[in-house]
Amino acid sequence: MGSTGDYYPPLYYALKEAGIRPHVMNAYKIRRLEPNKTDKKDAIWLLEVSESELFSDSYMPDDDIQALRFLIRKQMRLLTESAISGGRLTIFFGGLGFKQLTMRRSCGVEEANATTSST
Repeated sequence: MGSTGDYYPPLYYALKEAGIRPHVMNAYKIRRLEPNKTDKKDAIWLLEVSESELFSDSYMPDDDIQALRFLIRKQMRLLTESAISGGRLTIFFGGLGFKQLTMRRSCGVEEANATTSST
């Protein structure tokens, strides 16, 4: 199967759990420049390529590494969302007349200190 987008991992792991050893190949490396390309012709080409063993499989991490990657990506998304929310709160409180909003951590708990403007 060609490794395009986020479509192949669920199928790859389902086939692997069923006892089938799937081959994942880099779509860019095995592509053909053909004007009348169809799914049927693509499937036949992938079969020919895998049988000839001209191309090696793409790297597919072990289950532990895959789980770690998932957790790291989730952490990065949460940190990004947290920073965006902090910026939105600063703008919101600034519109209400608060001059400054600082967030600080003490003992793992975030505290918000706000000072009102003197105008």
